[in-house]
Amino acid sequence: MYKREMTDPPAQLIADGKPQFGTFSKLPTNMDIKGVRRPFRVFPLPTFITNLRIRCSINISISTEDFVGTLFILDAKFFSYSELIFWKRSTNQKFSYRHVSGIRRRVVPKNLEKAGTTIRSKRRYIRIRWNKEKNTLSVLFNMTGDSIRPSFSGSFLIDSRSQKVGQIFSVMPAPTTARCTALAQIVSPIIGTLFFESTDQPILPYEFSGSMFFNIRRAYEKLRSKHEQLTGIGKINDDNIFFQIGLGSASSIDANKFNENVLFVNDEPTPLPPVVITYPYGIDKKWIIQDTENMIDLSFTPISANIRNLSIFILRSKHHTIYGKFNGVLLTKEGKSISLKDFTGIVNVLRIRF
Repeated sequence: MYKREMTDPPAQLIADGKPQFGTFSKLPTNMDIKGVRRPFRVFPLPTFITNLRIRCSINISISTEDFVGTLFILDAKFFSYSELIFWKRSTNQKFSYRHVSGIRRRVVPKNLEKAGTTIRSKRRYIRIRWNKEKNTLSVLFNMTGDSIRPSFSGSFLIDSRSQKVGQIFSVMPAPTTARCTALAQIVSPIIGTLFFESTDQPILPYEFSGSMFFNIRRAYEKLRSKHEQLTGIGKINDDNIFFQIGLGSASSIDANKFNENVLFVNDEPTPLPPVVITYPYGIDKKWIIQDTENMIDLSFTPISANIRNLSIFILRSKHHTIYGKFNGVLLTKEGKSISLKDFTGIVNVLRIRF
């Protein structure tokens, strides 16, 4: 059975210019990875220059009885990009809203104890806040509609009635260099309200309880990067089941020791082994996800996809966000089998050239 040791996080993620790699059972107080010495192994450059290659993101996936949604925020230092997408389960109808900001303050905080971020314009508003001491995390958004999409607003937060909040933190090396990726992953039951408003119907409130997978990522990126992230989120009987599997150009060459793959049953994490991900008939067809430890044997069938191409000055990006269903089996660290049948999934495939 595959095992990956989880320890307490170090006081500093970067010590004497070197990342402190590992998988940690709780979040550190600060997620700062600045100051890595020669992260790209080229001739020595001042750290204030190499720090400019750090890219940051927040990715939130939620699942309710009637809706599936995702909120993605990319902070590329010179600009920020955010996108909110929700699907209605009964019809697979998609509601998509995005926003691009120019040079401005950073939108992804380093502080994991108490912090937040706000993205604001005339037509888009997103606010995220967290407080570790009070065990709170809240998300508020307000999106103005147009002739195609209704106005859409809502809020959700950790369900204070539940103590089943799980977390795991990782600092992972890049394939053959000193670069690193830091990743905080939090899962929890949530409660909230959604509001839709269009020209042919009034505001209709939808109150819900559901599940949330919350990620913050900071990484030294090369000029070209690619990342695939598969998220499963929902309930099986009385258990909240969450899993996340990632693979990309910054993945460690020693993936057995360092990777971001994890399964949560309620608040209990199981580190998962590295996988091979294939989609032999195209990205919009059936995916196959398998490992060599017999802990992961999954397929993913896309239902609805959202594709964004972004071109800003010298930056080019392509972002696929795909809603679909997982089928297959996962094993916990105790050897318990989790059988998935038409289980809610969201896949993100991000390619960036900058």
